[in-house]
Amino acid sequence: MAEMIPDQQGRLRHITLALPGAGIDLTVTQDAGVRWRFKSLRFVFDTDANAADRHVRIVFILGGTNVLVLWPQQDHKANTNRGYLVSTVSATEIDTNGALRYIIAPEDMLFNNQVVIATLVESMQVGDQLSAAELLVEEWIEPLA
Repeated sequence: MAEMIPDQQGRLRHITLALPGAGIDLTVTQDAGVRWRFKSLRFVFDTDANAADRHVRIVFILGGTNVLVLWPQQDHKANTNRGYLVSTVSATEIDTNGALRYIIAPEDMLFNNQVVIATLVESMQVGDQLSAAELLVEEWIEPLA
């Protein structure tokens, strides 16, 4: 079996997720036969006027089990449009009007078994809309046996 982390660096892969329907979470599943090192996930969340606060979570799922759940420090209010950036790079939020929610992810998350990366928005309303997200990973393709 190949080493967990190959000697050479992987290639950066940019994946644009399909636009989900209104009121539906984002989901991406790692392809079989590749390894991913998570770098970042970026999306926009636009909420309708229903009064409930939304609680945005980012989940990493292996074999049907949530192995990691990340969330911002603030809830998402009704009738707002905010960007989210989940990244392994530490940075200070420079957005003075609060339109960006920055979530720091562990630096060295390596997945080799069809991880599912998804949003899990508690109190999602029918009119809420997540954008087509952008995922950045470092990827290695497994050699054929």
